[in-house]
Amino acid sequence: MTLSLLKATIGTLDESTKKRIRALPKQQIETLCLTIRDFTTHADLQQWLSDNAVAA
Repeated sequence: MTLSLLKATIGTLDESTKKRIRALPKQQIETLCLTIRDFTTHADLQQWLSDNAVAA
């Protein structure tokens, strides 16, 4: 669901980004879902992942 929302919002995601998202704990997935509406570019998502210390 999260990947689908991101794709609809900012477009296709590369495999490394998908892997980082799939590795998130449930609580961070929920937080990400609430934040998706604020994203307009891939850079926004990458910044969120960096800010939330999600390693590649």
